[in-house]
Amino acid sequence: MTVFRTFAALALVASFSTGCDTRGQTEPWFEDDFTYYGENNVQGRMAGAMPEVGDFDDQTKYGSMYAGGGWMDINMHAVGDYGWAMVMVSGELDENGELTDGGYYDVIGCSGPEEGYAEFDEPATDSEVVIDRVEVDGEEMFEIEVTATFADFGTVVATGLASAVDAETAYY
Repeated sequence: MTVFRTFAALALVASFSTGCDTRGQTEPWFEDDFTYYGENNVQGRMAGAMPEVGDFDDQTKYGSMYAGGGWMDINMHAVGDYGWAMVMVSGELDENGELTDGGYYDVIGCSGPEEGYAEFDEPATDSEVVIDRVEVDGEEMFEIEVTATFADFGTVVATGLASAVDAETAYY
């Protein structure tokens, strides 16, 4: 099991990262049926509260995970009558493909009134990410749980399963 936590101090570093800020744009930052990394290899659920959308609890519409080359990225999107919410996670991997202790980690939340339009785009002020390799029906999977708090706006829990083979062969 790999667990890492980020805190408010990391939020300053993460604020310089590329998020999903689309304020002022007239087009969404991704096209229908296309995720940020081009893979839809995570099945999951998101629940909690975020700015612009309030409380929500829904299956993910899109989700992707990439793990390899010393790096890991996860993004999960939920869409409903409430609007659009997304959680993105990035982190360094060691030579065994495990998240590194004390390495760089970034958890960002985005939300808005419509899919692909982020009115809110900020790093988490506190987060916990748990990733386990598990076997489901004979297939190696990554079991993902992300708990992220966004300042005074609320906490979101995103859970999912990603095929380890798909995650380790996904392309940006």
